[in-house]
Amino acid sequence: MGCASGLWITLLASSSVSSTYEKYACGTSSLPPRYPLKAKWYNFGRLVLNMETIFAPWRMEYIKGEKPDGCVFCKHSIRCEEFILFEGKTIYVMMNRYPYVNGHLMIIPQRHIGKIEELTQEERKEIFNLLETAIKALKEAMKPDGFNIGANIGKAAGAGIEDHFHIHVIPRWEGDTNFMSVVTNVRVIPEDISKTAANLAPLFKKYRQEG
Repeated sequence: MGCASGLWITLLASSSVSSTYEKYACGTSSLPPRYPLKAKWYNFGRLVLNMETIFAPWRMEYIKGEKPDGCVFCKHSIRCEEFILFEGKTIYVMMNRYPYVNGHLMIIPQRHIGKIEELTQEERKEIFNLLETAIKALKEAMKPDGFNIGANIGKAAGAGIEDHFHIHVIPRWEGDTNFMSVVTNVRVIPEDISKTAANLAPLFKKYRQEG
């Protein structure tokens, strides 16, 4: 950014939107009415945007439920092959069975490792290659406005499966958190997960061949 203060925002798919926030942070522009985020200036001179929350109360079904024996991410254990999108050499991609939103997928090492520092250089490289592929595939198939990308490491951080490291890729749309999830404790996933997987898998193959 071209100003002294730091701007902390969610990754946006639109460069024009990102540019608008940058100008706002630098004091060269005001936010138009269509930009709903509010901001505060603190004494240390850093702009902080109001935090956004993804409500997904249905995930408690997995968190509180009885866990099956074996690892749901290991190929030769109890992994659900139906949701696999792409099988790489050291890393693979699969749909999340308990998604925050439609299109929520995960990038996972083939090896059963729980710590990010246990990843080999080859695994790290393939993770980011498949992350790029995932973004391209989701953009083509679902036209999201942005993405949340990250990992929950340890129970204290909210990891549902802490003994097998994985990265979440979550497509986002403006207004995708609605009253159904917040008020009625009901999730609204507009497309069956199996159908989403069937639509995305060919795109992974396409982009991996191009790469």
